[in-house]
Amino acid sequence: MNVRQGPGTNYPVLGQLPPGQSLPVVGQNESGTWWQVPLPNGGRGWIADSVVQVSGPVDVPVVPAPPPPAPPTATLPPPEPPKPQFQYEPTGWYADTNYGLTRFLGTITDAGGAPVNGVSVEARCGDFSVISNPSGPVGWPPFYDSSGDPPGFWDLTLDTKPIPCKWVLTVVESPDGKTVTARMSDAIEVEVTTEESIITANWRKNW
Repeated sequence: MNVRQGPGTNYPVLGQLPPGQSLPVVGQNESGTWWQVPLPNGGRGWIADSVVQVSGPVDVPVVPAPPPPAPPTATLPPPEPPKPQFQYEPTGWYADTNYGLTRFLGTITDAGGAPVNGVSVEARCGDFSVISNPSGPVGWPPFYDSSGDPPGFWDLTLDTKPIPCKWVLTVVESPDGKTVTARMSDAIEVEVTTEESIITANWRKNW
């Protein structure tokens, strides 16, 4: 039978008594449903009246119950961070000096750094826009003109001379290289000048 710290099953168990063991009763709770008994270590514990047989006259004082133990508190896991708005996020860009053309290029990787193929980038300057071939050795049919590109690499050559403008680069979903069906990243704003017209921009996949 369980010996508890207080008169109730909500109190922790201090120990157990084997069947048939006798102990003196030194106190009771106000309703007479629990008995207080001495313990070998000098302390006192409580046993439910329903599991013992009390013999002889019982004239013991009512003992106030100790404060009940605090209920256990659940430790909640930390909330998950909010999911990014877009599937891809920029990881940086830089400009190179003019090589006599306007060119955008870069790499697209997943969260672990592995290359992602088949994703296009739109370059927009005002109302003018153009879409790159899919990243990696994919290309648009029927020419597949990027079939020799390394995995995850995208490239877009616009002209044989610099086109100064504040360009906006975005990872997009495009079925044909002409229309955009979904924008899948935050934009990268870059500036092409007559001195710096080669732009390298990279993205990483969030999920």
